[in-house]
Amino acid sequence: SQLFTKNSCLPESTTLPFIPSINGYQVDKTSDKTLYYTNIIGNKDAGSFLVRFKFDGTQSVIFSWISDNANSLNNDNLIRLYYDSSLGFVLQSIRSGSVYNLTSHNAEITSDEMIEVSGWWDSDGVFDDKSGKIIYSRMLVDGLISSGNESEINSKLPLYNMRYLFIGSHGYKSTTVFSKLGLKGSIDCLSVSPRSVSDETLKSLFTKKE
Repeated sequence: SQLFTKNSCLPESTTLPFIPSINGYQVDKTSDKTLYYTNIIGNKDAGSFLVRFKFDGTQSVIFSWISDNANSLNNDNLIRLYYDSSLGFVLQSIRSGSVYNLTSHNAEITSDEMIEVSGWWDSDGVFDDKSGKIIYSRMLVDGLISSGNESEINSKLPLYNMRYLFIGSHGYKSTTVFSKLGLKGSIDCLSVSPRSVSDETLKSLFTKKE
């Protein structure tokens, strides 16, 4: 898993084409292909993410972090970032096949304009000094912080820790990699962490649009 730094994007090893971006190059995800990593260890109880990308604003899964059970991919338990035009960006947990929305952030999408989405979840909750409440998950879009989720999430989180990371779709693997709800756009950066990271840290990593 990756620590959050300005250069913490996952190293790429892919046949997908690269296109120029403000930080160097992006991976072109206009096709149905998916980036797939087999050993990105995650903590089901707490974690963080940051992704910077462009897309067409249609229903998509930006990434899916799937659980490992006895060294096998478990499609019924995972964490994913999902976009729907009515809900906006939603951090979702799938536990034993049931889908739960941990937190969401509605944002206006402009096709082909860079957007940065980050967030975290923590089964123990984090005390928010500003509201005086315990927050269990929260999301930021272009540095703007959502109100967050004040409801317990422990019973909604995956049964097993994550290991298999699909970028650009809700992927799953049998003998080959398949794509579902594929992102149509380009991915500039994705970072994940097996611990919850503060709102201030995530906000400090926001790259202003140029």
